[in-house]
Amino acid sequence: MKKLLLAVLLLPAFSARTQSLSRPPAPLEVAPPAGQEASTPFPLANVIVVHTSDSARTAYLKLAQLLRAQGYQLEKTDQAHGLITTHYHRTAYHRGVKASLQFTIRPQGAGAIIEERAIGQVISASSRFPVECRGTAKMPIASAWAEMWRMASCYPAGSLAYKRH
Repeated sequence: MKKLLLAVLLLPAFSARTQSLSRPPAPLEVAPPAGQEASTPFPLANVIVVHTSDSARTAYLKLAQLLRAQGYQLEKTDQAHGLITTHYHRTAYHRGVKASLQFTIRPQGAGAIIEERAIGQVISASSRFPVECRGTAKMPIASAWAEMWRMASCYPAGSLAYKRH
């Protein structure tokens, strides 16, 4: 009985927290050709691209610091090849969903480009799924997509684009 009462008391606080998180923009109805970027998400997009004027080295260092500050542990890092993969971490949007974020950072023109992908996992199951822009807000895949977007949006002075790889 005590556990039920505690759950009832904590539910409004948790609901208010998740409602205050910003959400990714609504997807477009029409997707660009595979590999081409769009300025807004579209159904089945699976890569979020961050364009920045930072050098690839600076982008790598900033991103690693940002991920740690958000509670992510880095599983694999390779600065020479511009690769960062995180351990599975609970998303901010759904307590029952974890995501492993995968970043590739490379030079482009006077700046750098960061490409982000993710693998999601429902905590109560062992199955994993590639994250795409689809589903309703409370679905695990949509929560994992929102987490991808949240982390990409945190990169300072970056502009976002979306594509399907």
